[in-house]
Amino acid sequence: MNKKAITLWPLCLINIVAIVNLRSLPVMAKLGWHALIFYAIAAIGFLIPSALCCAELSSNYKDNGGIYSWVRHGLGEIPGLLSIWLEWINNLIALPTTLATIVATLFIFHFNQISTQPGLLFISMIAILWFICAVNLLGISFSARFSAIGAIIGTFIPAAILIFGALSMLYHHPHIALSHLSTAPKQILSTGQSALLVSAISSFSGIQICAFFANDVHDPKRTLIKSIFISAILIFILVAGGALSIATLTPRDDINIINGVIQSFASIIDNHTLHGLMALFLGLGMIACANAWFIGPARGIMRMAEYYPALFSLKKCNQAQAPKNILLIQAILVSLLCLAFMAKAQLSTIFWLLIALTSQFTALMYVLVFTSFIVLRIKNTHKHTPHFKIPGPTLIAYGVASLGIITNLFAYTLAWHSPSTILDINSWQYHALLTLGNGLIMGIPVLLFCVFCKKTKNSSQLS
Repeated sequence: MNKKAITLWPLCLINIVAIVNLRSLPVMAKLGWHALIFYAIAAIGFLIPSALCCAELSSNYKDNGGIYSWVRHGLGEIPGLLSIWLEWINNLIALPTTLATIVATLFIFHFNQISTQPGLLFISMIAILWFICAVNLLGISFSARFSAIGAIIGTFIPAAILIFGALSMLYHHPHIALSHLSTAPKQILSTGQSALLVSAISSFSGIQICAFFANDVHDPKRTLIKSIFISAILIFILVAGGALSIATLTPRDDINIINGVIQSFASIIDNHTLHGLMALFLGLGMIACANAWFIGPARGIMRMAEYYPALFSLKKCNQAQAPKNILLIQAILVSLLCLAFMAKAQLSTIFWLLIALTSQFTALMYVLVFTSFIVLRIKNTHKHTPHFKIPGPTLIAYGVASLGIITNLFAYTLAWHSPSTILDINSWQYHALLTLGNGLIMGIPVLLFCVFCKKTKNSSQLS
C-alpha cells in the first residue's frame, strides 16, 4: 500500500484490543490484591522483555512479516515457518471458543436458551465470523478503524467504569472494599494456583501484532516503537486495574468467572437496560479483538508465501489490498471447527484439549522470537543503526531476552499439569493427547517445507 493508513494511536488501539480481554479478568480477581503479584511477575518476566525485544526487532525488519521475518532472519526457514504457523494455527483453534463467548456476551440474558439449541448457537457464531471476514476484505484501513473503535467502546469504556467504580467504593466504603481485596486463597503460590500464573502471562501476550501492519503505518520507525511502549503501559493498567476493580467491587466467593464484569458493573449501576448495554460494549470489544487477530497473522502468512512459488496464490490480494485467499481459507476452516459446538458431548473434551494446546504453542512461538533476537544481536547483521536498541551493554539485552525465554519455557511446562476440569480422561491420557497434539501441530510446517515448499523452490530455481 502506498497510502499509510495507520497512525500512532490507531495502532496503539489495535495492540490494546488484541491483547486486553476483560472477560478473563474475573478469574484473576478471585486472588484479591494478590492478583497484582501475579501480574507483576508476568510483566517483569514477559511483558517488559517482549515489548523491548519486539521494539528492537520492529525497528530492523519493517515489513508485514512480523515474527516470521524476525525468526527467519535469525534462525532460518524452518523455524520461521514454525513461528508463523504456531501463531496462525493458534488463532484458528481459539477462534470458535472466542465466537461462542461473544455470543454468550451479546445475548447474556438469553444465553441459557441459545446454549440448548446448538443450531442457533452455530448460526450466531458463523454470522459473527463471516462479518469479521467481510470487515477485513474491505481493506486494512477499514479494518484498523473498526478495531480502534472497538477498543474505545469495548475495552476503555468498560474498564474505566470498573476502575472509577472501585475507586468510588474505596473512598465511600473503604472497610468493605479492603475486606473484599484482602480475601484470597491461603496458599497463593501453591502448585494448584500455577495455572493462574500462566493466565496472567497469557494476559500480556500479543504485543508483536503491530509488526504485521508495518507497511501500512505512517513513519514506521518511530510509530511501531512508540505504539509498543504506550500499549504495554496501558495494557498493564487496564488488565491489573480491571482485575483489582472486580475484586474490590465483588466478594471473592460471589465472583462469577463467566459474567464477573457485568456482575461488578451491576454493583455500580442498578439498571437492567444499562447492564445489557455494557454487555453489547463488551461484545463489540471482543469482536474487534477477533478482527485484529483475523487479519494480523494472515498478513504474516502472505509474507511467507512470497518465498515459495507453490504458495503464491496465498499472497493474492483484492482491490482493497486485503489477502482475500487467506482470509477466505481462515473463515472456511473456522466454520468447520465451529461445528464442534453442535457435536456430542464426547467431542467437548477433545476440543478443550485443542484450546489448552494454544498456551503451549504461544509459549514456544515466543521462545523462537526471543532466541532469534539473541542470534541476530550476535550476528549483528543490521546494515543500519536501528531506531531503537535496548539501552545498556549487550549483556543486558541478552539477559532481557533470556528472561523471556525462561518465562515461556516455565509456562509451557506448567501446561503439562493435568487440570481437574477435564472430564472423562485420566492423567496419562491427557499427557498422551498433549504429546500427540504437540507433535502433529509442530510437525506440519516441517513436513510442508521438506516435501512441498523446498521441492518447489528448488525446481523454480532450476527453471
